[in-house]
Amino acid sequence: MPGTEPPSDDEIVGGLLQQGLDVAYQPVVDLTTGRPVGWEALLRGRLPEHGTVSPERVVSSATRTGALDPVMRQVSEQAMRTGTAVSRRLGRTVVISLNLEYEQLRPDSAYLRWLVDRCRSAPVNLVVEITERGDIEAWGAEQDRALALLSAGGIGLAIDDLGAGASRLGLLARCEWTWVKLDRAFLQLGERGLVMLRHTVAMLHELGTTVVVEGIETPVHLETARRLGIDLGQGNLLGGPVPADRVLAGLPPEGPHVVPGQR
Repeated sequence: MPGTEPPSDDEIVGGLLQQGLDVAYQPVVDLTTGRPVGWEALLRGRLPEHGTVSPERVVSSATRTGALDPVMRQVSEQAMRTGTAVSRRLGRTVVISLNLEYEQLRPDSAYLRWLVDRCRSAPVNLVVEITERGDIEAWGAEQDRALALLSAGGIGLAIDDLGAGASRLGLLARCEWTWVKLDRAFLQLGERGLVMLRHTVAMLHELGTTVVVEGIETPVHLETARRLGIDLGQGNLLGGPVPADRVLAGLPPEGPHVVPGQR
């Protein structure tokens, strides 16, 4: 039975690192073809004594205990293995996206350098999404150098949840983003939200960025996103987060084809 007392930061991080973190995968779908271009790897945690621990709590506990990089390295390794298996099954290189916290954007980060090296050995196109958490207002030269390290290593860069939380508009001009993910709120704000969405999509396309929208839950959402020319989408209508074995179960068996080269 889950414990009645909430677990401490050390219990959460130590327990999950020892027993192994879980990762769920949500498809990122091309809205023109309806075909997944890749999957977002989502942290999941469960402790036998306490039950499910929210991803936000895991991240905050790992940040406070200085263990965020080890936690995300474990998630990243699972995601790269799953992405490799999916690429083999499909005979094409797929995208795997990972969330990256603001606190991890350090040019001297051993985790980021490991990620670049690991990405070179896997037949996946890796994209890191900068989350809305952290002191985005303090963004400066150190964060720019960290992004340059990732970009030089062939890793795509994305802004997550534009339109939610702290303003990200200032980040749009700092580098070339592989994609920008729009918050689900745009699809839920009625006609005024759609006006904002239409102009935001036009701006991002003019900047040469692929646009992803979250929160596609109904056929109306899907039709709206297609009508506005949004490139990629996520949401339960297109597929919810599932474990790696369920992703692979929905794919054709591995054939004799050669694993596609990276990029």
